[in-house]
Amino acid sequence: MLNNYNYRPTSVFIYFCLFVSFSCTGLKGYFNTFYNAEQYFDKAEKIRIQNRGDKIPKTAFDHYEKVIEKSEYVINTYPEFKFRKKAQLLIAQSHFYRSEYDEASSVLLNMSEEFGDQVTLEYSFWSAMIKWREGKVQAAINLLSSLNNATINNNEKAKIYMAIAEIYFDETMESESMDYLEKAAKIIKDPVEKGQIYYRIADLSFENKVYDRALASYQQVIKNSQSKKQVQEANLRSVQIYRLNDDLDKATNSI
Repeated sequence: MLNNYNYRPTSVFIYFCLFVSFSCTGLKGYFNTFYNAEQYFDKAEKIRIQNRGDKIPKTAFDHYEKVIEKSEYVINTYPEFKFRKKAQLLIAQSHFYRSEYDEASSVLLNMSEEFGDQVTLEYSFWSAMIKWREGKVQAAINLLSSLNNATINNNEKAKIYMAIAEIYFDETMESESMDYLEKAAKIIKDPVEKGQIYYRIADLSFENKVYDRALASYQQVIKNSQSKKQVQEANLRSVQIYRLNDDLDKATNSI
């Protein structure tokens, strides 16, 4: 008689289905919100990097604010949010780039209290960057240098080297800045990023008439960069340096 059985879902089953439906909707909601926060952060970073050395454009400034708003919403609305640690770090970074150092420090402290040893590197790194922006230059460099040990990977080491390079550059200590950029470039595996760093070293060295370093860096740009414009410029500058050094044979062979 099973073939003639008319199935009628019980109220318990209906409530269960509704619960699952609402739960999935909630999950989708917070994932979408956090995904949007990450997108805003990526857009802000792209604008900031393109305007390196200048005041951060208002568009990037507003994007960082969106990151903070959306990440805080997810954290406060969904306490068990899977990417809670990452969201807090995005908030701290966004406050930092908006020059809101007290707020950034507060978020970092909360993150450290909640996650402990899991965030030691991130907490110390961004605390050092805040010290720098607050005028405690040597304290920032010392803290960053103390993070460079055998337990971190090369990408993390490169990030530390680049931060120290940025601090030295801001202090108009360009030779020291180039030293640390070279340290970063040597251990970075990604050829695109490696090419970008060497391009910066080469340009700054050329402007300062440090031609040996500029030439060596332009050769690395030619080897690693994925930008045709950068490679062409590196070739032209290399020829120019050969001529400045009266090495006409190499200049001719490089054309």
